[in-house]
Amino acid sequence: MAIIMKKLICLFAAAVIAVTSVGFSASAAKSKTEKVTMPAYTAKTFKFKKSAKRKYLIAVRKNNGNIRATLTDKGASATLKITSAKKTKSAKPSVTVYYQQNGSNITVKKYTFTVTKYEKMTFEDIKVNPKTKKEFTIRNPYSTFIKFKMSNKKNVKFRAKAEVKGRNATYTIKGLKKGKTRVKAYIGNTDKLAGEFTIRVKRVKSAIDPAYKTVTLRYNKHGSSSYMTDCHIFLTRVLSDVRYKASYSVEIENIKVADKIIEKSDFNRGEKKKTDFIYSTGKGSTTATIFEKLPKKDRREVGKFTIEVKAAKMKYVAEQNAIIYDNNVLRAKENTIQTFLRVGEQTSVRKTIVDSFVNNNWTGSSFKKSQYRIVYRSLNPEYVSIDKNGIVTAKLQTDKEVRVRFRIYFSDNTSFARNIPFTISAKAA
Repeated sequence: MAIIMKKLICLFAAAVIAVTSVGFSASAAKSKTEKVTMPAYTAKTFKFKKSAKRKYLIAVRKNNGNIRATLTDKGASATLKITSAKKTKSAKPSVTVYYQQNGSNITVKKYTFTVTKYEKMTFEDIKVNPKTKKEFTIRNPYSTFIKFKMSNKKNVKFRAKAEVKGRNATYTIKGLKKGKTRVKAYIGNTDKLAGEFTIRVKRVKSAIDPAYKTVTLRYNKHGSSSYMTDCHIFLTRVLSDVRYKASYSVEIENIKVADKIIEKSDFNRGEKKKTDFIYSTGKGSTTATIFEKLPKKDRREVGKFTIEVKAAKMKYVAEQNAIIYDNNVLRAKENTIQTFLRVGEQTSVRKTIVDSFVNNNWTGSSFKKSQYRIVYRSLNPEYVSIDKNGIVTAKLQTDKEVRVRFRIYFSDNTSFARNIPFTISAKAA
């Protein structure tokens, strides 16, 4: 009888070992387990480098609606995204990243998650003049949007939804009439209060915004500062508040560093009044003074601020031109590239590249031929080729999109590169 019992125990142990081997290796998983703590309504990503031939999978366990896990496999890399929901209790959800090999599941990494209570945001009360606009900027820390609810919509007007996690969202608050409004911010469509603040519509004196005591601009003589981002600023943006029916002007000490032109102000701040538009004219530092003029009142000095202009590299001009090129409304018809080719057809891309990214008539950018050179290569040489002069030749039909790449080398040792996609169809019958 004792012998029979020993045999049964041995058979039972063997069965347990066999079942364990079908799942994940306990010792391997333990050595590769990472504990992660994250507040509710946030997101984390984990990236992996891998063989393109090996497909990564995930297994989620002990999850009581605490997290949502998604894995994106892109051949040579994989990304695990975890979005937290409700707070965990005693049971902690786990996510195992693995791949299959010879009928076994091989653990790459295992995570256990503790979800804590969500963190509230800190808001400051806002003052805005009647019949004027003011910007309100927040950084959303959550993995979903923020919804605002106002106690009184008669005093203030602004959009009621914020961008998703990790982005600065800027909104325009418009003061309608004197009074105050209490604003409560909620996480997504939940009843979870993220924070609250008060907007007061009252007469506020114009002043220099503390964040703009020093304005930093960029400059490159090969591009127009009126078009390039970070090379100009509307005067009213420097002010913390603007007054209804007021006009604003600026006096700049050194116009070799920055100058002004009078244009309509940006729609966010100046109620479409004409105001000074400041743009960089050279590297250096200068002082500027802002003045305010109200109807039937003398002009008064609002305050002074510093303009610092830093040099921008040549590639910056090409990058700014690319923004214009990507906007189809501003792209000239002659600056488009024929991207649909039949086998045997050719097209030239050099002129479009030069006119769009180097010497752009729309943005006013200009370089001498000695200040740049362009190098081309095909990313799919079996389907499409490109020579040193930018002549593209379609070689073989394919259903997938193929690309050629160009890189502009500038004389200041910077460069700008971009891919051009092509569709190659069969030769005409």
